[in-house]
Amino acid sequence: MLPTLRPGEGVMIDSGLDRRCLSIGDIIIYSIPGLGEKNIIHRIIRMEEEGYRTRGDNNGSADDYIVKFTMIRGKAMTVRRGTKTLLLAGGFRGRLRHEMLKTRKYGLIHWYKPLVWLSGMIDKSGVFHIFRRLIRYGVIRVKKGNGFEELLIRRQKLIGKKSVRGGRWKIKFPYKYFIDRKKLP
Repeated sequence: MLPTLRPGEGVMIDSGLDRRCLSIGDIIIYSIPGLGEKNIIHRIIRMEEEGYRTRGDNNGSADDYIVKFTMIRGKAMTVRRGTKTLLLAGGFRGRLRHEMLKTRKYGLIHWYKPLVWLSGMIDKSGVFHIFRRLIRYGVIRVKKGNGFEELLIRRQKLIGKKSVRGGRWKIKFPYKYFIDRKKLP
């Protein structure tokens, strides 16, 4: 249920509610018979005749089973995060939050590919090459496993690395525009 719930957080549940009166967007705790006492926390995404269809906020698809009313242990009401107790969005607000998280996670992928292409074209154009002399950096070689890895450092910050086996530098944005890969070891 990331990012709504994080591992190790305490969740307060309402176990005395009518399991047939939950709504889409509510976060429920349930257990599946045969899996022992393992509790699962997911959000209701669809109502079925015999129960609910659920999905975790961080999952790519809905669960492939229907959560029957008898499997439900309760509805998640609040979460304890550090010293704060936060109210969990359920119902319509929970449904909106779930759709927003789903769009943010999977919708950005479609925007990312053209941006990668554009970034590559800017890098190849050399428009920022005039600034290469202004960027100061260092290369450190460290042992990693059976081989070595070279790290590109600027002001005590890792900005790139190259595996000796791989042979290609991977330099972070925006530094890749300003560093001449041909002059790197």
